[in-house]
Amino acid sequence: MDTIISAVDNDKAGKTFHEKLKEQFGEDRIDDQRPTENKDWNDVRKLEVSFKQNQQAQMGI
Repeated sequence: MDTIISAVDNDKAGKTFHEKLKEQFGEDRIDDQRPTENKDWNDVRKLEVSFKQNQQAQMGI
């Protein structure tokens, strides 16, 4: 049995879509990969880029 990765935003629309996936395919087939600290994957990416830039600045790169 294949696993379905649910990597939608953790907002109202994403939650609705995630619930529909669970209803249609069963909760045991869904791998919930929604962001936990932020509601939006763009916010997660911005934090990653900012962190990397800070590290590079500290290293003088």
